[in-house]
Amino acid sequence: MIAKIINNLKLWGLAPDKIAAKYGWKAAPKILANSIPKSGTHLLERLLYLLPGISRQFAGTFWVQDDLPLFQQKCARLQNGQFMVSHLFYREEYPAILDEHGIKPILMIRDPRDVVISNVNYITRANKKHRLHDFFANHLQNDKERLHCCIKGSREPEEYSIGCFSEKFYPWTQSDKVLTIRFEDLIGQDGGGSEKAQKQAVDRILDFISVGLKQKERRELIKRVFYTRSKTFNKGCINQWNTVFDDDDKKLFKEVAGDWLIKYGYEKDFGW
Repeated sequence: MIAKIINNLKLWGLAPDKIAAKYGWKAAPKILANSIPKSGTHLLERLLYLLPGISRQFAGTFWVQDDLPLFQQKCARLQNGQFMVSHLFYREEYPAILDEHGIKPILMIRDPRDVVISNVNYITRANKKHRLHDFFANHLQNDKERLHCCIKGSREPEEYSIGCFSEKFYPWTQSDKVLTIRFEDLIGQDGGGSEKAQKQAVDRILDFISVGLKQKERRELIKRVFYTRSKTFNKGCINQWNTVFDDDDKKLFKEVAGDWLIKYGYEKDFGW
């Protein structure tokens, strides 16, 4: 209980070092922590709030699309040492707005095949308040139907396909002002990745947001990043799709988003 309280104080910027950064008493970056849904949002969030002087903006995850005035307001309210969490599709105006307010954008991505698997669990079992929960839990008959719904989307209720999600986020990865981080790199050995890739991912993030930590501090930070107590945590592993997808699932995914796997660098061709 005490550990949870301390974590919440740090997350929302109520610890002493966080307050000093927020009110400008010490230099600290402003950060947009953006991600495709179910791509390791909480992994990136946890890394950021574990950093000295960094805390989350006191607001929910920003989902609103195509509302430039609202986005500008959110950016203007972001204080030193704060990060804003979002699932924000790309618009060509966004990089200039972020630059105007001195905000560093980080995009978290994940193998889209694992994204849809994570979505099935999240919507069906982890979040009973999700707008699609009733449809997934009571109308779709099994996890295979739910998986196919996450892959191809649906009209009623309306939900984007994984191909559409991939398309709308992809331009972020092409901007030289955005740091793109792979879930598979940041997750580390505990999630099936590698220690080397995790260290490189953490170093890239710290360099991008200009937060200096000694090597010992970086090692201690890395030890604490993987966290299984998040309310949205499922298995937190990479390449789950290998044990879930059958031939029908692969065929459907290739039809809907096979090209995007190649563009995001998760496959070289359709021979998987």
